[in-house]
Amino acid sequence: WLTLRNYEGWIICEDEAEVAIKDPDGVTLQNGEWCKENLFPMV
Repeated sequence: WLTLRNYEGWIICEDEAEVAIKDPDGVTLQNGEWCKENLFPMV
């Protein structure tokens, strides 16, 4: 949807799950992998 509208801004992901509170670094790495697999291919 964003690429169809030529969006060139930032996408901010925030995770407030319990695991993110206990292991913020691990969740950040996991979210980064998800972005690489799911978001990057779209742009």
